[in-house]
Amino acid sequence: MLKINRDITIAITICHYLRKMESDTISGTILADLCSVSEDYMLLICGKLANAGLIISIKGRGGGYSIKDKINVLQIFNALGYKFKIEGNEIVSKLKKELKHVLENFEI
Repeated sequence: MLKINRDITIAITICHYLRKMESDTISGTILADLCSVSEDYMLLICGKLANAGLIISIKGRGGGYSIKDKINVLQIFNALGYKFKIEGNEIVSKLKKELKHVLENFEI
């Protein structure tokens, strides 16, 4: 069973808001409020997403975060260090390929 933890949920939510807001940048404070998390926790998740090249961190006054074009859920999993792994027989193998395909093609 694929278990989505809080880090993944928050990362997807952050990417969703960055895509939805359509502004150049969104401050960390606003993102933390939108995601109902502490600013420290949001900074931790955004740092991982930025290190993976999925979002851009703009430093200084008027800074914040923006999202790169066409990222997918599988990239978010990988950015947070969660490797996609399902083991089992042939049916599970086919399901794994299908799920991987869905995650790769679900753009945020």
